[in-house]
Amino acid sequence: MPRLNQFQNSPVAQRFFLYAMSVNTYLKFQGIYLAGSLSFNNVIMALSASGTTSKSITISLGLYSLNGSTLSLANSASFSNAYNANTFEWITLATSAAQDLTAGNWYLGIIQSTSSNSLMSLGYLQANIQGTANSLQTDGLYLAILLTSVLVTSVATADLRYPSDLSNNETTRQPYILISA
Repeated sequence: MPRLNQFQNSPVAQRFFLYAMSVNTYLKFQGIYLAGSLSFNNVIMALSASGTTSKSITISLGLYSLNGSTLSLANSASFSNAYNANTFEWITLATSAAQDLTAGNWYLGIIQSTSSNSLMSLGYLQANIQGTANSLQTDGLYLAILLTSVLVTSVATADLRYPSDLSNNETTRQPYILISA
């Protein structure tokens, strides 16, 4: 198996846009496939803040493996900051520890919260990913949500919700994520 220098959960040039975040209690899961080994060290995302009103954001990302029908937390990364001016930046989430990932299937879980949601945006891949428990979504993305406000250490796949309503933007969008060695 080859060694990868970076991985992105979707080609950014195809469908990248900024989407205002809401304060939510959704832990969003996305299945990914690594074609080679990769160091889980730097997790990078796009962030935009607008206006001079004080606002803050916290982002937590979990890296999960699938054992039977249970997703188990293997590693995590986080970011927290406050803003009071217009900004667009690529942010790096701090990982709990560098980890060498083997080729194969992994799952990303992300949750974010903001103090002023209408003024904060993450870079998102695309809108309206739809599917069921037994199918893959658009572009091979596996998307599911869990109603919680924290990263969980494990969750049964039967407890996940699979968005099927194309008009429900909050549950059918996935942030753009870049992992580099």
